[in-house]
Amino acid sequence: MKRVLTCWFCSNLLKISEKHNLSRTVCATSASLSSSQYKSKYRLDYDYLCNPENCQSIEKLIKHRKNRGDIQKVLDISKKMKTVDANSAEHQMLQQELENEALKIPNKASPHLWDYGDDPKVLEYVNPKPRHPFPPKEFSVLAQNLNVLRTENLGNLTGTRSYYFLGGLADLEHALVRYTVSHLLKCGFTLMSVPDLLYGEVIEECGMTTTSENSQVYRIIDPPEGVCLSGTAEMALGGYLRNRQLKLSDLPLKLAAVSRCYRSEVSGTYEERGIYRVHMFTKVEMFGVTAAETGEESHNLYTEMTHIQRHLFSNLGIHFQILDMPLHDLGAPAYTKTDMEAWMPGRGMYGEISSASNCTDYQACRLGITYSGQDGSEK
Repeated sequence: MKRVLTCWFCSNLLKISEKHNLSRTVCATSASLSSSQYKSKYRLDYDYLCNPENCQSIEKLIKHRKNRGDIQKVLDISKKMKTVDANSAEHQMLQQELENEALKIPNKASPHLWDYGDDPKVLEYVNPKPRHPFPPKEFSVLAQNLNVLRTENLGNLTGTRSYYFLGGLADLEHALVRYTVSHLLKCGFTLMSVPDLLYGEVIEECGMTTTSENSQVYRIIDPPEGVCLSGTAEMALGGYLRNRQLKLSDLPLKLAAVSRCYRSEVSGTYEERGIYRVHMFTKVEMFGVTAAETGEESHNLYTEMTHIQRHLFSNLGIHFQILDMPLHDLGAPAYTKTDMEAWMPGRGMYGEISSASNCTDYQACRLGITYSGQDGSEK
């Protein structure tokens, strides 16, 4: 069984609402502890994580990605484990602590991102920026004047950061979904319908925290099993493949889903009024799984999906920019990430409309997704 099946996702292909919305590490051959010494249910690279020679580069990676991981804790626990009887209860407790801390360490990142600092790199501008003979109105104002959007006075219905689409705007939402899905089917994607309720463990394995102070995940209090509202179909699609062994002949696997997405947005700036940041929105998602035979499969599928995004938005005639995102914007799972931001005349600014991430084997190792050869032999 090959440990490093490469799994990547393209999140936020088409947000119908206006909602925004490596370091060069070296794994030495003499790792401090072998991965065979751990009985973790996750296929984490302990040879890399528990090697003191990698500590400095991992610390630098965590700092620049603004991650919550602590590689020194990982090293301290792994060092202590070597002094304890492997069959003792203390060893098992330390093993669990090690796993908990190792899961907090983010994915490696593409080396070229260290040159960006805190700013993304603009790769391309697509379509000309529109010129108006009059001052353009902001979308929410225009939509409310046309009686196709309601965002005000919803306190007795849904609370803040919610909305109703009416008439033509509701038609436009469904039209954009159909436009996107029809193109994805032509590109060889398999369409799925996915659940909105997921266990927090599945969401965590995809790389999004559900319990930290900054978590955007809604947790359902009752039932008490830790059920959450999904923030993106990526989580449900990843969960669908959880603990699955795929065949090499079936890869790359390309899936798509349309779902409602739920996020506990907390920003209250004036620029994010209307439906720019909301608690729920409709999104079309692409999710891909590749082999790891040559090391290029994941990047190739990632590139294919960003080209699909560019095609979809370009044909809509909107002006947008394509960004290569810096380290602090990667989150925990991404090795590299591309965002696309549309020009919003009424706001005089760009706003994110899509995001694509290459997650290499980060999610696959946590979700237990593997693959075997066409003859059924382990690889």
